[in-house]
Amino acid sequence: MRFALAVIVVLAATAAFAHSWYPQNCCSGKDCAPLDSLRVKVTLQGYIIDGRHHVQHGQALWSPDENYHGCFPTWTGPIGCFWAPRPAM
Repeated sequence: MRFALAVIVVLAATAAFAHSWYPQNCCSGKDCAPLDSLRVKVTLQGYIIDGRHHVQHGQALWSPDENYHGCFPTWTGPIGCFWAPRPAM
């Protein structure tokens, strides 16, 4: 029982930490998440997420952890905020 409770506490803390840096206006505290790089295609015009969400390079925010992140207010609607790793110099 204690182990199960410890696991729940760690998972809850991890979820809270994951949302700790997302701006409130992007995610309402719940709809932002890390994105696997396989879900993101980089093009000359910008990024295509999941083959349907298009984000121009100028609209992408720089990710503080050098990973992709996205906010999906509704999973069928447009993407909210999108973070990408900084390009290599």
